[in-house]
Amino acid sequence: MRPAMCLSLLSLALAAAGARADDASATAAQSSWRCAFCAYDSGVDSDVSAGLGAVSRDSYKFGEYSGLTDQGGYGIADVTSRFRNPQTANFWDASVSDIALDTRNISLRGGKQGSYSLGLVYDELPHYISDSVHTPYLGDGTRHLILPGNWQSGPTTADMSALGDDLRDVTLQTKRSLLGVAAAFAPAAKWQTAINYRQESRQGQRRIAGSFYFNAVELVEPVDYTTDMLDASAAYAGRGLQAKLSYQASLFNNLRPNLTWQNPFTPQAANATQGELALPPDNQFHQLLASLTLRLGDSSSLVADIAAGRMTQNDSFVGATRNPDLATAPAYNSLQGRVDTLRANFKWNAQIADDLRLQAAYRYNDYDNRTAQRSIDWVITDTVTATPRDTTPYSFRDSSVKLNADYRLSDAAAVTAGYDYVSSERTYQESENSREQSLWAVLRAQAETTDLNLRYEHARRDRTGYQYIAGVDHPENPLLRKYNMADRNRDAVTVRLDFTTDALSTFGVSMDVAQDSYPNSSIGLLASRETSLGAEYAQQIARRTTASAYLSHEVIASDIAGSQSFSYADWRGSLNDGFDNAGVGVKRSVWGKRLDLGLDWVYTLSRSTVSVAGDALPDQTGRMQSVKLSADYHLSQAATLTGAYWFERYIASDWTRDGVGVSGIANTLSLGEETPAYAVHAITLAMSYRF
Repeated sequence: MRPAMCLSLLSLALAAAGARADDASATAAQSSWRCAFCAYDSGVDSDVSAGLGAVSRDSYKFGEYSGLTDQGGYGIADVTSRFRNPQTANFWDASVSDIALDTRNISLRGGKQGSYSLGLVYDELPHYISDSVHTPYLGDGTRHLILPGNWQSGPTTADMSALGDDLRDVTLQTKRSLLGVAAAFAPAAKWQTAINYRQESRQGQRRIAGSFYFNAVELVEPVDYTTDMLDASAAYAGRGLQAKLSYQASLFNNLRPNLTWQNPFTPQAANATQGELALPPDNQFHQLLASLTLRLGDSSSLVADIAAGRMTQNDSFVGATRNPDLATAPAYNSLQGRVDTLRANFKWNAQIADDLRLQAAYRYNDYDNRTAQRSIDWVITDTVTATPRDTTPYSFRDSSVKLNADYRLSDAAAVTAGYDYVSSERTYQESENSREQSLWAVLRAQAETTDLNLRYEHARRDRTGYQYIAGVDHPENPLLRKYNMADRNRDAVTVRLDFTTDALSTFGVSMDVAQDSYPNSSIGLLASRETSLGAEYAQQIARRTTASAYLSHEVIASDIAGSQSFSYADWRGSLNDGFDNAGVGVKRSVWGKRLDLGLDWVYTLSRSTVSVAGDALPDQTGRMQSVKLSADYHLSQAATLTGAYWFERYIASDWTRDGVGVSGIANTLSLGEETPAYAVHAITLAMSYRF
């Protein structure tokens, strides 16, 4: 359904419903009493903004999600409006924002408070991925990528003599569009029913990769998805009991289910001239949810929710190969996949005494993959026929118990202590069972000008075994332990101090440290440490001036070990990621509060350092600095003139892409994407009027 048609239908429905409600109210007996001290919000209240903006240069990275990617001007148009009628309880809310940009949003909602409501939403969200992509392929955006007629293949990219002449500039971007309608109705006191339908479509193109045995190629993948989502519910809200039952559905449809491309290299096997990739398949998810909140007397409550769902996927398989010399007759035409899910949460709270509160929680999550295990014939990248492989329908089951007690030591201090237990079961994984236990405690203390928050946690994860996975062509080192399933010890400390120097200023500092060790791992991740330091400051400098600032530093360090000889560890490495952030904000009102001025400065720096066997790889860095100036001049109580200036600079380095180009790797034809960098100025000037 088109947005304009939905808007028209919604307007007619609201108008008709409002007329019926007004007629009924006019004939009903009403009390003439009116509260003399109550502020009634009635009538129409609207705000309209219109203006112009400009961007100094093209940059996909600067406008990655805002849509401000192109140099030049753009329009500003925002409208919000609301209506309230205290006598009839009729209302409506309407808003239109960023209507001139790719981030536009339209939202309408109206009805009668406590009786019914209807709503409509239309929303767009772009993702501008890259404008520095180059490819010789024709047909981007379609399911078939072909090489130019004059293409010269070769065993390496250096032998592709026509590559330089055949390269084309291509942009990678996607755009999500969402259209939704919603309705809610209260059939009786304490009851509420609702239905919400949304259709989300996503179009565009993004990067993907394919291969022919030892040769690889980066490709442009077409994106053309549609997802239909439905949520219907009925809820009851009483004094001591709240309950809700709902049904959710999600239906995903991919209009581009596969991608074929020509081999740009000299084929390593006869007729291995074309490859094919299966793209995300059509699938469905349906779920029933029930929730309950029950008061157990005056001092305790029970909260429970249970959800049972089913996922299915029955899209047709693509062929095992495009190579006619290796053609196979598939035994199965589709996965016939089915997964049943069950999730349950229970939480109990009780105020045992004035100074003591207890809480217990239980969570259960079951992902039961009912897809049958099958033996599948397959071909290695259209080049070599491989031994049939068994599918692995992964399943897992998690359950956890959390217990904690909160005790108030005095009016100025309290302590909370807890115990958490998590049990995990998996199928077709190296470790089928594991359990994790943790003990933690929090101390909160207050003094006249100081607040202290101190937390310590010790956790231990144990597994019951580690094994090979059948059907893996290249077996893993038997000493390898995957970090998410390996035995692990964790200690974590959090300290937070807040100071109030006077009534007009506050200062806070924080520190978080987490240390992980893997005592039974000799190959893989051995240890990691996360450290975070932060400080914030806020000050009321003068009666009409406020300032704030923050500073943070975070480091994530990991130690790893490996083996070139497929035996015991013979090399070690380290990975260090660092993040620094700083910001300053100032706001001031002058000329009798007619002019509001603002300044915001933000700086971020990230750095990743990798060292393997004593040799350090080049650092990967990213640095961003942003300055925003704003001014709001109040011409009257209804009219405001708004202006803003925004400067942002971004510089990054990534040795895996910078300077590599399309043909920098002998056996890989890449897209030649460069790390983005920009320095962009943006200005806006708009007038808003409230009526």
